[in-house]
Amino acid sequence: MTSSMYLDQSSHSPSSPSATASSTHQFYLTPLESHRLTTILSSTTKKLELLTKLSDFQTIPSNGTTALDAATDSQRENGAEDSAENGTSVSHILDKTRELGSQYEHLSYERSHQTLANTSLQQSQQLSESLSQIRSQLKENTKQLCRNLKETPNEGNNWRKIKKERDELIGVLYDCRRELMSGAPTNASPNQLNSTQNQQIFYKEFVKRVSMEQSNKKYLQEILEREKETMKEVKRLQEDVKQERLLRQHEVQERTEKVTKLVADLRHLKRLNEEEKEKNRSTKTAEFECRRRLEKAQLKKLDEQLRKIRLEFDIERDVNEQTRRFLKEANKVLGTKHGEWSDTYKKESSKLQGELGTWEARRKQQLDKKGELEDVYSKELSEKNAREEKISREQKQLEEEKTKKLLEAATRIKLAYKSFKARELFELRRKESGKKKKGRKGKKKAKK
Repeated sequence: MTSSMYLDQSSHSPSSPSATASSTHQFYLTPLESHRLTTILSSTTKKLELLTKLSDFQTIPSNGTTALDAATDSQRENGAEDSAENGTSVSHILDKTRELGSQYEHLSYERSHQTLANTSLQQSQQLSESLSQIRSQLKENTKQLCRNLKETPNEGNNWRKIKKERDELIGVLYDCRRELMSGAPTNASPNQLNSTQNQQIFYKEFVKRVSMEQSNKKYLQEILEREKETMKEVKRLQEDVKQERLLRQHEVQERTEKVTKLVADLRHLKRLNEEEKEKNRSTKTAEFECRRRLEKAQLKKLDEQLRKIRLEFDIERDVNEQTRRFLKEANKVLGTKHGEWSDTYKKESSKLQGELGTWEARRKQQLDKKGELEDVYSKELSEKNAREEKISREQKQLEEEKTKKLLEAATRIKLAYKSFKARELFELRRKESGKKKKGRKGKKKAKK
């Protein structure tokens, strides 16, 4: 495809002399044109190789993987990240679709093998509703599956295709350059190239390859057109079959409705007859069950009373036996302990009598000592009271003398203060009288 595009652009250029040759289906170039074209092809291949290396270098991670591996790894990482969202949902959708498909087949089989005499109208409607619901769920699952697959493209395969097409283009350009260089003179100067304008350099292999690709492309286009026409015809036939099926279903549905109505009437009559029989049977059964329940309740009540009486009898018997056994054991134990307690009582009583005599003697001694101590205490207490009375009298006398002295001192201070104030007042009046006399003498001198 790429070589055919390049051939169309190069061979139909109006500035090149090969344009006239292309009309006569003879593809050749002059040496100068061949030299220019080989130079262009060499530069183009170098740029394509550089682009490949740059793309590989940019996509090489630290672990040394190639661009294709990196793209595949990124696709796997995206798939791993989307597995919780899309991948798992895709598998879940597929599992659910299989389950719905098996249910649809089972219901379709039941619908095709059911008989009108054993199926009611309501059951038929429920079966039809279940089938339509499963069909809608299958359509929805298919849409969701397509949507999830479109949202997760395969980047690794796309990268491989791009690299493969680029490598094929580089190979085609190398082959064309090699073919042109094989027919051109080697080590020729520009003047020599101009002088050999009549020389023809053909590139038949390149033309043959391009023609083959063009024929393959045309063949593929024809196949695609045939497929489109076939698909249109198939769709038209499917529509016709669908219309015929709808008409057939409509006729079958009308007949089915009539038969269903008759079957429903027959079932209604059968149901009425069966209900009457069931009613009579139920009445008799109810009477029998009522009598049986009453008898059973009475027997249960008597059994309960008998059980309570037996339980009380067993309890009384067990309690009586346990009490008798306990009293017998207690009597034995008390008889054994009575002798021990009597001996112990005798020993302890004789011992306590001896200790009691000792304590009585000590008590008499303590009472005598107590009388002596009380006499001493009363004597010391009377002496202490006499001393305290004497001390209180002396303190009272001292307080009275101190108060008397304070009163005398206060009286003296008061008299001294009064005399001081009297002298001060006398001096003040004397000074004022002196000033008045001086003022009168001054006035008399002024008048004179």
